[in-house]
Amino acid sequence: MRGGPRIALVLGAALMLGACARDEPPTANWQTSTEPATAPLVTMPAPSLAPETPIAPSMQVLPPQGPHAPGERGPCLTKWGSPRLDAPSECAARGPRASRVLPERGVYKIGRPYTVAGRTYTPAEDPDYEEVGTASWYGPRFHGGVTANGETYDMHRLSAAHRTLPMPSYAYVHNPVNGRTIMVRINNRGPFKGDRIIDLSKEAARLLDFKGQGLATVRVTYAGRAPLDGSDHAERAFLERQPWYRQAASLGE
Repeated sequence: MRGGPRIALVLGAALMLGACARDEPPTANWQTSTEPATAPLVTMPAPSLAPETPIAPSMQVLPPQGPHAPGERGPCLTKWGSPRLDAPSECAARGPRASRVLPERGVYKIGRPYTVAGRTYTPAEDPDYEEVGTASWYGPRFHGGVTANGETYDMHRLSAAHRTLPMPSYAYVHNPVNGRTIMVRINNRGPFKGDRIIDLSKEAARLLDFKGQGLATVRVTYAGRAPLDGSDHAERAFLERQPWYRQAASLGE
């Protein structure tokens, strides 16, 4: 039959068109001729850095705190953030900062001229230095802090702050009211109030017998440089040779 091949060809074409006309979704790689090979980049708004809900206090990153007034650090740290020498034992569990070992040794230091409250001081080693003036003392609020030459301030040792003498060095401090003389280690700068010439440790003020009054008129005499061991062995040895001290010790004072 002459028309047979033509009919078969028409039927085959119809079947192919029907298959193409089925409503099937394209595959994942299917693209129309008008679509680019790479999908266009969709720019999304940047996420907000601020959380929608408050962060729990334990997760917050707190900014560095400003300087604290003396005594605001509690029993573990001094006003400088350094650990107190007299801190309770539980402070050691609060991290390495609260349990670190403070330096015993400082450095030799005279220093350059400096100005405090409009007054300029010129540190120098003067073998002939001797001065009469007002002494004060400083204690618990500064105990455990680092001194101007890098030592640790211990209010129970015989030390003092002076505005110009070398650090560390020795000085004799004499109280003319009771005749007592002690030797102290100069390892800090100060005092910078009024006409005060020396700021003694709590123990030094106690031995000169003016701790209760807070101030006393004294004579300060330079006694030479001190070693860098940070101790007060030489000061204690001098003290034990003083008649007034031996008498006070015999009376249990």
